[in-house]
Parts: sequence; structure tokens; C-alpha cells
Amino acid sequence: MNFSEYTSVSYVYPMLTQVAAYFIISERLTTYDAVSCVTSFVGVLTIVSHYNFEESGSGAKSLWVFAAPLVTASCWALGDVFQRKIKDQVHCVACPVYMCIGGCFGCSLLSLMNSSQNNTYTHYDWRTVLLVIAAGLFGTAGTIFSTLAFQYEKAGRLVIFNYLCVPYALLIDYFYFEVGLNLYNVMGALLVISGSGTIAFLKGFGLQKKKKKKKKKK
Repeated sequence: MNFSEYTSVSYVYPMLTQVAAYFIISERLTTYDAVSCVTSFVGVLTIVSHYNFEESGSGAKSLWVFAAPLVTASCWALGDVFQRKIKDQVHCVACPVYMCIGGCFGCSLLSLMNSSQNNTYTHYDWRTVLLVIAAGLFGTAGTIFSTLAFQYEKAGRLVIFNYLCVPYALLIDYFYFEVGLNLYNVMGALLVISGSGTIAFLKGFGLQKKKKKKKKKK
């Protein structure tokens, strides 16, 4: 499974976030939010529809290929809901700091497990080290802004914009990893962009607020 396909499978999490937000913090969304999320999700399904399951291997290995991103999606969904529940009770940097601490323990544990199985330690060149540092810095910055956004907007609405990571992943696959694109990738990316664009358009022009005001007047 390449980078964009893994990203696409793991990004079922906006729908999981909306479901979790409904049951945990009683968050209700509009019809526009639901339609936008479904449209983006259909785009994700379009991207992965050509993926050959047999290429991943057989047995436990092929099962893990799809189980890993789904477990990731579930953890992200719960994390987003809890951040929304906290809102502005803590500083926007607090959650990313604790995530970094947890990540350090998790990475150390995985490294020890990997070295014990292979009886070797992996040596990285300077380019790989820089990429790892860049990934950590950009990931931390993204988490800070995400935590800040959850203080002002519903979790189920914000996560729809996270679908835009899928088109970005396709571009990275094409330009960096030199993975070719096909018609499914392009169609899926356009659906994802249209789903997120709908929310951005309605929110930007205040159409959702205007409808609420009209209801109150009646």
C-alpha cells in the first residue's frame, strides 16, 4: 500500500469523529455538513477502489495493512472529540505537548520491539534524519492549529477539512515518490475538494448563520 492509499483508508476518521461527537458530546450537525462529509468520503472510496488487496500479501499481513489505518482513524476521531470537549479550558499548546510525550514513549517502544526481532539497529543517513525532524515539526504545528480551531468550531465540521490531506498525499506520491496517478485518483480528489469546498463556501459567506436568524424571526 503506497502513501496516498494508506492516507485514504485512514481518512474514514472524519465520519467516525462525527459519530463519536454525537454520542459523547451531543454535537449536532447540519445537512450541509453531512452531505459534504459523505461527498468527501465517496472521493476517498473512489481513490482506493482500484487498490488490489492481494498485493499486500496474504493472511495476517494483508489484514494488518487495512487494520492499521482503521485503528489510526479511530484514535484520531476520539482525540478530536476530546479536544472539542476541552475547548478553551487549557492552552492550545497543552494537547500537542502531551501528544509529543506519548509519541516519544510509543516510538521508543516500537524501536525496541523492532531491534529485538531483527537483532540489529537501523542506521539512518542525514537526509532521513532531516525528514523525520521535518515530519515532527510540521505535525506538531498542525496539531497546535487544529487544537486552536476546535476551541471555536464543532469537531464534526472541522474534520471535514482534514479530507484535503488525501489530495495532498496524491501530489506527494506523484512528485516525491514518483507514483503514477490514474483517473480514479483525479476523480476522488475532485470529490474531496468539492466536499470541503462546500463547507468553506457556506461558512465563508455566512449562509448557515443567515438561515438560523430567519428561523428565529419566525
